[in-house]
Amino acid sequence: NEYPFEKHKVSAIYNIDFIEHLDPAKEDIVMKNMIIAYEKKENAIMIIGTPNLTAAQYASPQSAALHINLKNHDTLKQLLDKYFYNVLLFGMNDEVIHTGYAPMCHYLWGIGIGLR
Repeated sequence: NEYPFEKHKVSAIYNIDFIEHLDPAKEDIVMKNMIIAYEKKENAIMIIGTPNLTAAQYASPQSAALHINLKNHDTLKQLLDKYFYNVLLFGMNDEVIHTGYAPMCHYLWGIGIGLR
């Protein structure tokens, strides 16, 4: 949360089951601290995997208490659009990844390509 990740340069960043636990007030600074590590802006890729906000109604109380920054299809796209030129979104139910009806997906995958 506090410091840029600039010691090592990377071409891709994978955030799986991370963003939903992040304080929404710190989301922007954490994203900026991560993207500073990209070696080449035009080749940068970020993958974010997160439970879908629309599935939160089925979550246990323990899960709901820890998931303080859930995204839906639109808000995940908005987040990645801030930093990347190209954004691809997928949904997942069980082990199947698809481009089906987003509100029915239990899990979301967002891929940002080409850093702005």
